[in-house]
Amino acid sequence: MSLPAIAEPNRPDDLGFPFNQRWAMTFWNAAFFKSARFVPDASKPEQWNSGAYLATALGHCGECHTPRNLGFGLEHGRELAGQELQGWRAYNITADTKYGIGAWSDADVLAYLATGHAPVMTPRPVRWARPLRTACNF
Repeated sequence: MSLPAIAEPNRPDDLGFPFNQRWAMTFWNAAFFKSARFVPDASKPEQWNSGAYLATALGHCGECHTPRNLGFGLEHGRELAGQELQGWRAYNITADTKYGIGAWSDADVLAYLATGHAPVMTPRPVRWARPLRTACNF
């Protein structure tokens, strides 16, 4: 780590009812949580699997870029299709050439990841710059 540790007590939980009931997470986990390691797709090339690993296991891009269902679980089958969350638009980052980034060149993708700007998309919010920079350093 690049920063020294700071000794600071945790803040008290300030979530209101019913969100402060941790036992209820048992039901949410049973319905939506999948505890699984990344498994490469043997039908895809190594480069594809490397990218999938970065996006799912390390970068967890789907946490923002995958639509949520009524229970706020990820909508499987629509991975990385984009959504609006807390007033921020997480764009479709699938290979779809019309709605996603499938028509982007490698240079467009690299420029966007490095600077937050691409000729084909609006700038990403500043609040996303640090997590993206950290994820892309793997």
